[in-house]
Amino acid sequence: MKNSDMINEMLGAVCGSGAICRNFYASITMNTERLSVLHDIIVNYDGMEWEEMRGKVYRYGSMISEEELLARHVFLCLVRLADGKRNT
Repeated sequence: MKNSDMINEMLGAVCGSGAICRNFYASITMNTERLSVLHDIIVNYDGMEWEEMRGKVYRYGSMISEEELLARHVFLCLVRLADGKRNT
């Protein structure tokens, strides 16, 4: 399984379905810059160096507001993935 597939599965597992998922996608699509960063992380994960990946993950995290708990959880999952990339 490619790492980008793993990220997509992680986002699906975190988000799930129903109202939580709709809320997450509604909040992220309102912030096109944050959506662009998340998309870049997912699409280019396999080709990114660790430093670039970590920088983009933290850029994504800096755009999350205090009350967006699901987006914060996605951020933490991305941090773990970036740290795993460092060890490969």
